Amino acid sequence: MLKKFLVILINLSILSCVGCVQVDRNEEQFEEIGKVVSFQDNRRGIILECQNALINVTVIAPDLISIRLAPHKEFAEDYSWAVVERGREKTGYNVFESSSSINLTTAEVKLTINKDPCLFSFWDKSGRLINKDYKPVEWSKAKEGYKVRCSKWMPLEEHYYGFGEKTGSLDKRRNNLSMWNTDAFGYGTSTDPLYKSIPFFIGLKNGKAYGIFFDNTYRTTFDMGYNWENRYVFESDGGELDYYFFYGPSIKKVLERYTDLTGRIELPPLWSLGHQLCRYSYYPDDRVLEIAKKCREEKIPCDVIYLDIHYQDGYKSFTWNNDRFPDPKKTLDKLEAMGFKVVAIIDSAVRVEDGYPVYDEGEEKGYFLKHENGKVYKDKMWPGLCVWPDFTRKEVRDWWGGLYGDLLEAGVDGIWNDMNEPAVFNPSKTMDDDVIFYDHGLSTSHLKNHNIYAITNVMATYDGIRKLAPDKKPFVLSRAGYSGIQRYAASWTGDNTASWEHLELQLPMFLNLGLSGMPFVGSDIGGFSGSPSPELLVRWYEASAFVPLCREHTCLGTPDQEPWVYGEYYTSIIRKYVEMRYELLPYIYDLFYESSQKGYPIIRPLLFEFQTDENTYLIEDEFMLGSHVLVAPVVEKGKTERIIYLPEGTWWDHWNQEKIEGNSWIYYKAPLDVLPLFLREGSIIPRQKSMLWVDQEKLNELTLEIFAGDLSTRSSHSLYEDDGETINSPSSMTNFSLRKDGNKLIFNIGKRTGTYQPGREFMLLKFYGVKPRIIVRVDGSKVSYEKGDNYIFLKIKDDGKAKEVIVSSIC
Repeated sequence: MLKKFLVILINLSILSCVGCVQVDRNEEQFEEIGKVVSFQDNRRGIILECQNALINVTVIAPDLISIRLAPHKEFAEDYSWAVVERGREKTGYNVFESSSSINLTTAEVKLTINKDPCLFSFWDKSGRLINKDYKPVEWSKAKEGYKVRCSKWMPLEEHYYGFGEKTGSLDKRRNNLSMWNTDAFGYGTSTDPLYKSIPFFIGLKNGKAYGIFFDNTYRTTFDMGYNWENRYVFESDGGELDYYFFYGPSIKKVLERYTDLTGRIELPPLWSLGHQLCRYSYYPDDRVLEIAKKCREEKIPCDVIYLDIHYQDGYKSFTWNNDRFPDPKKTLDKLEAMGFKVVAIIDSAVRVEDGYPVYDEGEEKGYFLKHENGKVYKDKMWPGLCVWPDFTRKEVRDWWGGLYGDLLEAGVDGIWNDMNEPAVFNPSKTMDDDVIFYDHGLSTSHLKNHNIYAITNVMATYDGIRKLAPDKKPFVLSRAGYSGIQRYAASWTGDNTASWEHLELQLPMFLNLGLSGMPFVGSDIGGFSGSPSPELLVRWYEASAFVPLCREHTCLGTPDQEPWVYGEYYTSIIRKYVEMRYELLPYIYDLFYESSQKGYPIIRPLLFEFQTDENTYLIEDEFMLGSHVLVAPVVEKGKTERIIYLPEGTWWDHWNQEKIEGNSWIYYKAPLDVLPLFLREGSIIPRQKSMLWVDQEKLNELTLEIFAGDLSTRSSHSLYEDDGETINSPSSMTNFSLRKDGNKLIFNIGKRTGTYQPGREFMLLKFYGVKPRIIVRVDGSKVSYEKGDNYIFLKIKDDGKAKEVIVSSIC
């Protein structure tokens, strides 16, 4: 009887809760667009005249349509800090009107616009519904212009990814997410918002994907079914409803199109893919040199040392503290001789100080932000009372970019733009609302420009470095950002904490950033706040060895946490994984090249490669490094085993070359020195000898690891090479392919194309999973080979010519 009563009580509670969730207390404040009155075709799409608004529907590509709302029929000036591709060639489409709807059809998508009320629905060519409005778009008066809102139907089985830098789970269904760049020191597992605002997401249902990018720089909110059971809503506190709808059906295609719209990374300098050491702060110069020497003595590969704000005079940007760094160029020359690059921090806050050249010049030329009343905005930051440049003005960006000249001349190789949310030391953590920006001559407030302060800041930095060092690939690191930031800077997940909870938290953050068009990301290894245990530091390094940005960093006043601090046992494990990263640099560089061409993430959630496998949709503690390598870090204290999901196909255990059939969950033993690592059958992985820094020596040999086994389909890999440092460097491409033909394994090496000559003499081919008795021929001639554990290897000339290698079984 008691059980029955409890069941009834629970069911009543659930029904009551569902009813509560669907109430929108603010609905009565909003005005809807009304029904469609008429439309006109403008040869790039259609303009809808509704009772209370105009809507511009633009066909940008067969799989990309933008929807832009003008409340009260007045469009604002059309520009975007995020979008780089708007002036495309016209895309073909057809328009058909019925009594109840207007239908716009491209080669890939049909948009149906219901007339009364005005509702949008997107369909694929087969007539399958992709996405539809829950109710008409709406708006209300806001502090500046209009608060705009769009409500979409949320199917029960749909999942949502992306949204940039967010804590919590990989799938953002049932989350309420805010976009407002925030200095979030020591953030927790549910802290929102954080440092970056990327108002883009991918919806995935039954193996089919679409994307939505809400290009609005005001504070925006994405309620992904948090307050409503059957709809999701995105809205802003000002500006326009201006969103782009992308159709896949593959996630890869959605992301490729999104990064086509907002830009992709430039291929970074090779040294920036190496291991990096940082703390707040390394000083004076003797300490910096001591760290560098210790790293080389411990034989831990490392390419970069950072200088945080203590290298500066009173934390003033573009200065040196002469007591701590009396001869910066001499110090940096010594670091260069040891193979180290130097990245220096530059914040955008400028100290108010007569006689400080940056302040004097900026004040004289009127480059600093002002209140609405015309007075220069002043507030507190690291240097004390400060002012901030208005980076929405091109002349200010040009001025700021030119200030990096002295740093580059002293030997600084990269720039770290921090505190650019913009962070301010006051209760609101940022600028006053009435601070006015130039903003293309529109003189708009901080409310509109807050989220794009970082992207305009790094535009100034990136463009400045390009002008000052026109032959070198720039490296810029930015803490904050908005969509499009990937064109200028790498980033990291901000001021995290030395805890197991935070190690686990970083993985879905990396993966969603990658799905948001930001592939060059990492975290503060070991945690910024607090101090990691030896076990935590090792596990963090194991995971980070395969993450795009591999940077150890910690806060002022914390114990040292460099790789050698806990003794040789732990150091040897860290060294092993950092060396493995350097061995894989040819493969990692290929992934960066692919990202520069297609926008793909370097590390990817399993669902990116196995989109139709619903088992992958919620997996957030494993990731793919490219399409071939599966990494399953251990992220829990004291754990020496874990459960791992392997998707379809055959997988090779990196440590023992054991073959495991996929589409299965496995129990895997992982003592402290073991990171579970698997190679996909058919993989072709280029590797090299590990070095203490990326160009320590000219390598004479490249290894190709070829995982054949019972290969059932053709596989391939393209090796991209350049000098790793120079913009517009000569480059080359070599294509490899692998296929099975009866008892023959056929491996083709394509002719090297392009003008870059790597200067190698040999390639070492390692074939895994071949039969015990074989014959190997290269271009028809029988050659000798050697045997290893479950593989054979042979050395061939690397002369850039096409070659065919046939491994024939004679069993």
